[in-house]
Formats: sequence, C-alpha cells, structure tokens
Amino acid sequence: MMTTTFMDFDPEEHRRSMAKLLEQGGGTKGYIGHVTLGPAIVEARPAGTRTVEVPSLCPPVGVDAGAGGSTEGWGIRSSPHEMGSYEAEVLLDKIHRYHLDALAAMGKESVGRHARGMVFAGYAYGMLDDPVSNIVANALWYDLMFPPRSCEEVKMLSAKAIFRMACRSRDALIAFMRHYAPLLGTQDVLRCLLHAHGNLQQAVRLLHKCGIGLGSQIDAFRAAIKAVDLPNETVRGAHLSFVASYGSAQALLLSNCSLFHPSVLRCLGQNLPSDLHEHHIIARSVGELEGTSTSSPLNLSRVAYRALRLKMHSFRMKEELSLAIVHKALQKLALQLGEPYELHMICGKNCVILPPESYYHINFLASPKGCSNPPTLFFAEVRGALEDVNDVTLCCPVTEKKGRCFVCDCNGVKLFHPVDEKFNGIEDPIADHPLVTDPTSEFGAPLNEDYIFFEINLHPEIATFLEVNYSYMNEDQVDLSFMWFENRLP
Repeated sequence: MMTTTFMDFDPEEHRRSMAKLLEQGGGTKGYIGHVTLGPAIVEARPAGTRTVEVPSLCPPVGVDAGAGGSTEGWGIRSSPHEMGSYEAEVLLDKIHRYHLDALAAMGKESVGRHARGMVFAGYAYGMLDDPVSNIVANALWYDLMFPPRSCEEVKMLSAKAIFRMACRSRDALIAFMRHYAPLLGTQDVLRCLLHAHGNLQQAVRLLHKCGIGLGSQIDAFRAAIKAVDLPNETVRGAHLSFVASYGSAQALLLSNCSLFHPSVLRCLGQNLPSDLHEHHIIARSVGELEGTSTSSPLNLSRVAYRALRLKMHSFRMKEELSLAIVHKALQKLALQLGEPYELHMICGKNCVILPPESYYHINFLASPKGCSNPPTLFFAEVRGALEDVNDVTLCCPVTEKKGRCFVCDCNGVKLFHPVDEKFNGIEDPIADHPLVTDPTSEFGAPLNEDYIFFEINLHPEIATFLEVNYSYMNEDQVDLSFMWFENRLP
C-alpha cells in the first residue's frame, strides 16, 4: 500500500492544489470547478498532520461479506431473461420515459417529498390501466406504509437512479408475463409488451384476446415484486396485497389526488366513485405492519456511519451544483420564451469533458410560473465555468425520441438528449465507438439516493454493504478514500 500525508481538509487549499495539477496536465476553469476529490469533512477531525495508509479499493481477503454484503442484488443484476434484443431496448426507453412522466405527474410540492417512494417502490406494474399511474400509486403506497423518520426532501434524482427504476420496471413486467403466460418465450413477451406500449393491463387483455393459456395472476405479481428487490419478505407480502387489488390502488390515488396532476386519474374512468371504502385495505395493511422490523444491527459502526454521512453529503453537494446549473438554464429559457419558468425536479446530470472545454448535460422538469399544466422535460448544455447565462449553449424541450451523446453513453448516464439540436458529445456518425459501455454495469453498489433515504430497519442490506466495504478502514482512511478516489469507493 501507498502512504500519504493527510491534513484537515481545506477547500480553498484543495482548489489551489487542483488548479496547479490541472495547469500542469491541461484543463479549464470549468473543469476545476467540477473536479472534487471528496466532500468537505462533515464533522470536526483532530488538528495536525498525520501519515495515513491509503486503503485498497476492495476489502482485504478474509473480510466476510455475508449474505447481504455482496454487490449481487444491487441495482440491475444480470437478467434471468435473454434481453439483448432491439425490442428489449425499445421497451426500456418507453418505460424510462414513463418514470420521468411519473415525476412530472407529481405536484411541485409533493414530488421531492415522495422521491423516496419513487426510488424504492415506484414501479410500472399493477392493476391500473396506465404505467404512470401504477408508478405513482406504488410510490405513494411505500411512503404511506413506511413513513420516513426524517423528512429528506430532494430537488434532484440522478439519471442512474431513474434509469435503475426503469430497468427494474421492465424486469418486473417481463417476470409477470412469463409467469402469467408460461408458454410464451421472452421475445414473445417483449413483443406483446411493446404492442401494449408497456401497459401491463393492456398486455393482459391481448393475451386474453389471443386465447393464450394463463397462469395465476397472484403468482405473476409475486414474480414481478421479486424482480424489483423490495427489501424483505414482510414488505413484499404487504405490497402483493396492495398491487393485486385495483380497488386499493384506486382508493389511494383518489384519496391523495391533491398530490398530483389530474391526468393520473384518467385511468380510473370518467365516473370516479366518491366512496373510498376500499381504503380500509391499505389501513389494515399498515396496522398489520406496525412494530414490524427486519433483522439488522441497531447501529452502524463509527467508520460505516462516517462513510454514510460522507455519501449523503456528496449527494447534497451534487444537488447544489445541479441547482446552480439549472438556475442558469431557467434564465436562458426566460430569455428564449419570454416568460419565467420554475423548476419542478432535476432528472440527472453528467459532466462532458472534451479538452480543453467541459460542459454539463442536464435534464430537468420545469413549467411556466403559475401554470397548472404538468411540467415539460428539458435538456440543457452549460459550460463548466457557470459564470452567466451566456454559458448556456443549449436549452430545449426533449421528446420521447432520444438523441445520442457519446460521452454520456460512455459514462453510463442515461439522459434524454434532443434529436434535432447540436450539442457537444454527439457521437461521430462515421465510427461506431467500441468504448460505449453498458450503463447497467454501473449499478453494482447502492446509489447516493439509497443513502439519502436510508433507514437501518428497512434496509439492512445497505448497512451490511457499508460495514463490509469500510469496516477494515479507520476514520482517516474513510475520509481519504472519498478524496483520493473521487467518491467512487466502493
């Protein structure tokens, strides 16, 4: 192992050091503003200088990860189905857009409050006749069943978090269909789901119309729930009771209709019932789960807790930077369209480094101030300098069709880029670059959103992950790992 001298973190000294390194190695002011080897220390450390052994990037041999400590089960695993087809990618793109539409469907005041439910349970399966409504209903269900102990509202979800939701939704829909129509192969299921535009209930009607032999709907929903990695058997069982009942989902949406745009209720039909008696199903499930907890340690160790704090602080720093970027983009929008716009939710950001310049690509939902219509999804490209509105090189709405950005693809960041506009990072049409990576490979560990909404009794697997990956370090090494490895450990 290497050794290095570790001192109390001084942001200004850090910036000067990075400026010197970048002057020697090439770079721009915008790039300096983006590069951060770690968040500011979140609590006081002893003064003075000390030599710290640089930790390895993985636990040493002999550290037992345990059942929940491996990265298996995080984000997107290798699918049990063969889905490397064109149909699978088209379906994923469609479902990806549904998840963005679900964020747009939530009201401006409620979207940040229910982002937690979106991240952990907002998936596109259910009895409602609309994928967006199923996503919203499942997210609301999670937050009702497991209300957060602390109010962690966010203004941003990363592109990877939203894309992970979409991938899990796709896997859940396929799992449902394979169990509900066991005679169909994966490609037949994909074609059926595509023909139904990713709408599960429409796909089921197509199966009935074709006279295909069907299995148990309850078992199919059980398979779908298993595919999305809800945290434990108690949660999965409660969710099965909810998701298999049209009345429960209907009652939940109707009783919370003030939280989202009226378009979410269209799937419930024109004659909306005033009797919400089905809501007792949800209330009963909540009562049954009171006092229920999962088997998990009561507390994190000091080093695991420190890593958690740093990861949470890292999310807030990225959120603050993203808000600054969107502020410039909104100023540009006001100049372009002649009216002020307000932010609804940030939906992902990436830094596009094309020496000697750097840019931010960002998606966000916004609407004119005072407008009651759902917000529009925008794409903006902003120079890394972030000095004034002239650094916004492009700001425009994006449609369901996605343009391609070579740099974002390489970074595994699935943003929606415009099709008919020019921006930095468009892939050279002459060469099909072999370096484009599969973004699913980036989801081998919890995302920062998982840490922001982490509760130890609900998510013991995150606690185990933190303990396994940091327990062999001391607190100085945890700090150093975040600065040295740019927050990428693990």
